[in-house]
Amino acid sequence: MPPFPDQSLSQSSFVSKEEDLEVRISKARAALAQIEQPGIDGLNERVQKIVALADLVGAEKAKVEPTALAAVKAGAVVYKRRSRLMVLTYIVVCSVWLFHAPSLAYAIGAILISMISMDMYGAVLHVVLDAPEFIWLPAIGEGALEFQWHHSIPRDIVSKDFMEVVGDLNWVCFLHLALHLYQFGWEMKSTPANALLAAKLMTAYLGQWSHRMAHEMDSRRPAWVRAGQSVGLLLAPETHSMHHRTYDDGFPILNGITLPLIRFLRAIMPDNRIWLGLFVLLSFTDTYVLTHCLTKALGLPIYP
Repeated sequence: MPPFPDQSLSQSSFVSKEEDLEVRISKARAALAQIEQPGIDGLNERVQKIVALADLVGAEKAKVEPTALAAVKAGAVVYKRRSRLMVLTYIVVCSVWLFHAPSLAYAIGAILISMISMDMYGAVLHVVLDAPEFIWLPAIGEGALEFQWHHSIPRDIVSKDFMEVVGDLNWVCFLHLALHLYQFGWEMKSTPANALLAAKLMTAYLGQWSHRMAHEMDSRRPAWVRAGQSVGLLLAPETHSMHHRTYDDGFPILNGITLPLIRFLRAIMPDNRIWLGLFVLLSFTDTYVLTHCLTKALGLPIYP
């Protein structure tokens, strides 16, 4: 009989509990590995498995942002189905507007400008949506939640249908269309402004594709995508991978051309509230300013 039976019993109990915890952790990790269902349902199932794992090992070891974890525990749903009708409507409207651009030179100019401006705009939005403190805000909170779970499930953008991926931009597209109608008139007579907004929204969709392809395996990326990535028209996987290493760099998702500028601005403006203000400012002004600049450069009237 041991001299301290209670101590022996407590040590045995502790070891038993420790072994039980390890078994539960192993089961939780195995459950994560077994999830094969693609799409929204499979992603939400993975979220719940990560939450269960985080309960055992903590948020840091489960590789999930604590605020994003808390939001799910409070009842938030991370991955939602988006309106495909809205996506198709935006595509049709933008195609018509771009086709009716004042000239071919204007259409090409609008696309080239958008390839730069949308890389920056997307990076600014990315900074905002990656900020844990913005998960609880209206309008952008839902996007922030999904973006931050993207850090835990990097291939979520690959595993769901692309219509769902571009559908994540539905509210941003609606915001821009509403502002456009307010700034240029409900009659939509400004064909230069219409064409530039169309180019902007279409390159936003291209940015979603570019981000998706940066996460896709090399063997599954089409040749034209690899070519675009190699010349800087689309986001290179190695450029985007730096974001998933530290989460404080590599914010552009279209082509990365504005990466040096974003790095400079982040260095002098680290406060996420400033970036939220910058996002609002760009949302209200960029199409308006760029339309005036491009029409003036080509000697075109804003209202033909």
